[in-house]
Amino acid sequence: MAFENDTVKKKLTFVGDDCCGKTSLLRTALLGHFPDTAVPFESGPGTYQCLVTTASGKETVVDLVLWDTAGAFEYGRLDPLKWMKVDVFIICFAIDSIPSLDGVEDTWLPKINHVNPVIPIILVGLRKDRRDQRQDSGKAGFVTSSMGEKVRSTIGAYKYVECSSLESEGVNQVLEHAAVVALMGPLRENPRKKRKTWLKRHVKCLIL
Repeated sequence: MAFENDTVKKKLTFVGDDCCGKTSLLRTALLGHFPDTAVPFESGPGTYQCLVTTASGKETVVDLVLWDTAGAFEYGRLDPLKWMKVDVFIICFAIDSIPSLDGVEDTWLPKINHVNPVIPIILVGLRKDRRDQRQDSGKAGFVTSSMGEKVRSTIGAYKYVECSSLESEGVNQVLEHAAVVALMGPLRENPRKKRKTWLKRHVKCLIL
């Protein structure tokens, strides 16, 4: 059976605190390996291609246009090139920094909701290798998987993924999940609107 191949372009914007590792994540995805030199903030986009196969057997090539952002709040202006007409937001934090996880709900979710409260979100914990290198007795101060999942549930993110750019672990999974949810479209409930009926609160859609 021949598949019908379509190509679509989807925009991803990566946000998160300074030095959480999001720029290294982007560069690792685009280069195919961890960058050999220090990674500066990227002002322009890069493109990553995924092939998504639906349950009906249809193949879609998804060109993910990846936009980096400055982490510092004073530099985090709502640049329309990066913040507008986004298909998926990737909120990043550092697993070795609990305060950066706090910033997900305190800083980045409100900014995303200000732009569009129903845009899908992928939550990404970076620097997993630093936690893995510690013995069980020395993991205090690190974000655990259960802590990340709890925040994912609270903010209504589609997926929580832990990865290590240094080890190239989980990097592709972040973008594969983003490609899938970008094709699905808005999933989060709009906090600005209240559901009026039990039916509306419980309707779920299945994309085939």
